[in-house]
Amino acid sequence: MDEVVERENEVLDKMKGFKDVRMINLLNGYNLSQNKEVIPKGWKLLKIKELGVINTSGVNKKIKEDEKEINLLNYMDVYSSIDKNIDSRIDFMKVTANSNQLIKNQISIGDVLFTPSSETADDIGHSAVVTEDLPNTLHSYHLVRLKFKKKMDLNFKRFVFNNPKILYSFSRKAKGVTRMTLSLDDFNETEIRVPPIETQKNIANELSLIVDNILTTESKIQSSKALQKSLINQVF
Repeated sequence: MDEVVERENEVLDKMKGFKDVRMINLLNGYNLSQNKEVIPKGWKLLKIKELGVINTSGVNKKIKEDEKEINLLNYMDVYSSIDKNIDSRIDFMKVTANSNQLIKNQISIGDVLFTPSSETADDIGHSAVVTEDLPNTLHSYHLVRLKFKKKMDLNFKRFVFNNPKILYSFSRKAKGVTRMTLSLDDFNETEIRVPPIETQKNIANELSLIVDNILTTESKIQSSKALQKSLINQVF
C-alpha cells in the first residue's frame, strides 16, 4: 500500500510541475513568441492599479455587541485554496463589523483577494477570486482586495496573479525582518500581461482542467491513505 501512495505522490508532483510550466508559458504568452521580452500581439502590459483599486480592511477577529455579525474571509481561506475560488464552501469565521466596514469591505463576485504578508518572501502574494455571491461577507485586515474597473474573465482571475513570474516579482518586493510584507504600492506597481478576453477564457479553461486533474489525484491519495489506515487498524 505504501508503494501505491508513493507512486500516486510521484504522479501528483509531476502534475504540479507541469501546471507551473504551463502557467508560465500561457500566462506570459511565451508560447506565442520565441522572444520572451516581446508582448504578444493583442496583449497589454498593465500595472495592477490600471486594472482596479487595491484596498485594505479594518475588520478583525473580534465580536462587539453594538456591531452586526458577519462572515469573515481570512488569510488562510485564500492561502490554502487549491482551486483559487472563494465561495460558499468556505467555513467562514463569525465576527462583527461596524456600518462603515459593512459598506467598504463587503466582497463581491470578481474581487481578487491577496495575502500581503508571509514568514518568507517566497511565499507571499497568493490570491483567489470571489466566484459566488456572498452576502454579509467581508475580508479581514490580513488580506488586501482588488476590485476591478477593467473587464477580465472571471475564471482567468484564478490564475493570472498566481503566475509564477508574478509571484517571483512579489517576492522580490517583499520587505521585513520577522515577517515579510507587501505595501499597496508594491501591488499597484506590479505589471501584468493581459491577453484579449477570448484568449483569457482559453487559457483559463486549459489551466482549470489541469487543476481539476490535480484535485482528483489528491483525492485518490487521501482515499489510499484512508484505506491503508483502515487495513492497519484491522491487523492490530
